[in-house]
Amino acid sequence: MTRTISASMANILQTLELERPKLVTMTDLSKILDEEKIRTPARIVAARLREAGWFIPTEQRGVWEFAPAELAGAYSSGDPLMGLRSYLAKHQNAPCALTFQAAAWAHGLSDRIPAKPEVAAASSNLSRTLPASLYVSVFLPVLEYEMINGVPVLAKESIVAHMCERPSSLRSWESAKEWIAELAVELSPEKMISELAPRPQSVKSRTGYLLKNIRSDIASEIYVSYKPVSKTWFGPRRRLLRHDNKWLVADTILPFDPERMQLWLSKGMRSIADGGCAPQSHFSDKYSCKKFHARIIAHSAEKRRFCEDYFSQITQPPGCIPQETFIFQRSLGITF
Repeated sequence: MTRTISASMANILQTLELERPKLVTMTDLSKILDEEKIRTPARIVAARLREAGWFIPTEQRGVWEFAPAELAGAYSSGDPLMGLRSYLAKHQNAPCALTFQAAAWAHGLSDRIPAKPEVAAASSNLSRTLPASLYVSVFLPVLEYEMINGVPVLAKESIVAHMCERPSSLRSWESAKEWIAELAVELSPEKMISELAPRPQSVKSRTGYLLKNIRSDIASEIYVSYKPVSKTWFGPRRRLLRHDNKWLVADTILPFDPERMQLWLSKGMRSIADGGCAPQSHFSDKYSCKKFHARIIAHSAEKRRFCEDYFSQITQPPGCIPQETFIFQRSLGITF
């Protein structure tokens, strides 16, 4: 697709090509026109750039996606978060952030993002104004949002609290099985307790039940500080899947038993910490086994990439992660 550049638009496009903004608002365009001393109204310039294929409309009026020359046409970048980005470009201080699997993906804990990214809005009024391309639920975190790639994301501890405050808002607990273990490994006990402190006992009980074996240290702190005294439903009131007498939780929604998650997580962590290896039988395949251990011993995205690259080159003994992992852990200066 050939896009024309008129003499009057040349300086504007030159500025945009140099700055390479993902999104351009009417305010941004007006500033460029002022700098270039162009008197044509911004709305007219925007219409001309849109007709020529340089601006691509978004769900937000007055916000456009810029299609640079390298795309060779009016093609969108395909950013799955463009709906949220365009909204925040117009409402910069809106209290909302990615949550659930979309947040896990942003944190590098999930390999894919849902077709409709999940967003937590601080109020029901705000939730009604967000784009239709987003799956919105209401949740106000205690911890501050984290900015990842220019988009606000719930902290890991806030994700867990959201899951346990509104279990039915998570569209697929089956999919959550793929990333919840890696999320739990990176939780901070102090932050988790802070996130739960102002919330109802039901949220605390569900969180303790969910983490009781996958992060028993956090669950123990929750139990000591907020011992449950009444029954809590985990999911809608329907046929019971399991009941926990300690946490007084009636579970009707989880497709997995939190009790059984201890088998592969705690053994894997204990084995690596002791300098040994974890049985392959606790993982679906060798790559999952290697990747999981990389998550355990690396507490930052950069170190995690180093770990995964290292593991991909290791010749493994049958059925286990070699003892070299412990040596590599020490070489990175990482401790539990």
